[in-house]
Amino acid sequence: MAPQKATQSPGTSPDPLRAELELRAARIRELEQHAANLEKTRAHHEGHISNLEQHAANLQELRAQQERRIGELQLHASNLEREWARSRERVDSLELHAGNLALELEKRGRRVDELTRHAANLEELLQVGHDRLVPGYRSRFGGLWIDRNDALERIEAKRAAGELGAEEVELLLRWREEGVVVLPGALRPADARRLAEAVDASFRSGRQDLFAESFEQGRKRVRRVEPGDRGQDVKLLDLHALLDEARPAAFAPAIVRFLGLLFERPPLAFQSLFFRYGTEQPMHQDTAYVVVSSPLEFVGCWVALEDIQPGTGELEYYVGSHRLDDYVWDGRYKSMPADHPDHPRYLAWLHAQAEQAGLERRRFLPRCGDALVWSADIAHGGSLRTRREATRLSLVTHYCPADVEPHYFQSGQRHSGRVAVGSAGFRSHPQRGPASRLAAAGTAPLRRLARWLQS
Repeated sequence: MAPQKATQSPGTSPDPLRAELELRAARIRELEQHAANLEKTRAHHEGHISNLEQHAANLQELRAQQERRIGELQLHASNLEREWARSRERVDSLELHAGNLALELEKRGRRVDELTRHAANLEELLQVGHDRLVPGYRSRFGGLWIDRNDALERIEAKRAAGELGAEEVELLLRWREEGVVVLPGALRPADARRLAEAVDASFRSGRQDLFAESFEQGRKRVRRVEPGDRGQDVKLLDLHALLDEARPAAFAPAIVRFLGLLFERPPLAFQSLFFRYGTEQPMHQDTAYVVVSSPLEFVGCWVALEDIQPGTGELEYYVGSHRLDDYVWDGRYKSMPADHPDHPRYLAWLHAQAEQAGLERRRFLPRCGDALVWSADIAHGGSLRTRREATRLSLVTHYCPADVEPHYFQSGQRHSGRVAVGSAGFRSHPQRGPASRLAAAGTAPLRRLARWLQS
């Protein structure tokens, strides 16, 4: 059967077909627009891919550079390792050489020590008046037996022989190490009060036989005591010889016993200073100013006459400073020549030496009656006075063995001579002012001293 031909009946509208065509045309335009957008996206991606490829190429080049640098560093490290190995061999060689040198130096050091000891022995043998070998001293100026190089052996020998008890051995060892010894309660407080009251009475009366030392316009002046001196910064001189109330302080049994250990002879109290106030005196060694016939055979003793408070100019000292090297004036003297221009340099040198040696700077804050004995060469002074009105009542006495002579024995100055103080020892003082009768006590004290020295 033949297909029938489609025919549009009359009166039928073409709008549905047109509408579909228009829909399809719109769809085609959408697809074309989408295709155009995809094309743009593709072009953008291709550009981005091109950039990434370029970045990858750059990274590849950077990696190649880093690999070359790593190769160079590895080569340099290998060279350094070889150089370190050669250096290590050189160090080992030098250490071996240094060890050999150290052994050689040790041998030479022992030889030098032997020669030094031999030279010291020869020096001692050449000393005038010595008919046998004696150990040397720390200082070229000699000293007490405790200053000798063999002092520790002598202490042990005395202990073994029963001449020294444990407490005495401890005091002597402390003295040798620190140069000072504290004797608590050496003076009874009642005796300290009596001395202070006697000094006050002497100030009020202006006793004509007492002398005061003061500094006026930078110069030292010694004059008779005046009633107005009580509140002034003055020192009263030689009360140990001129004031009966000072004798218990200067010759307190504990002090005399310790001096006997140091001197092995009776003590001679040859100088004393009474202080009402702290002096703020710079750090110094007594050997620069206090002169005796054997420069290092004397000691100082500071006795508190009241409880000493901080800020009153309390005594201070460098512990162990008696072992510092000698300061030699003009290349030959232990004591300072008068008005020497090197005095400021000496004071600065003393601080520098103590600080270089790491010495402790210690202050003494004693109770009433406590005593501190120091070596002739201990560096000491007065600390800063922050309480200007507060007192620091104290008595300082210098002692030497009775066969040693203070400078005024040899200078032609009038003096008392050696005056016996019972069995405690001797005292002396220079006489000042108009001529007066010597206070010598006859020849008995000298005969007693001679018998002691011969025993």
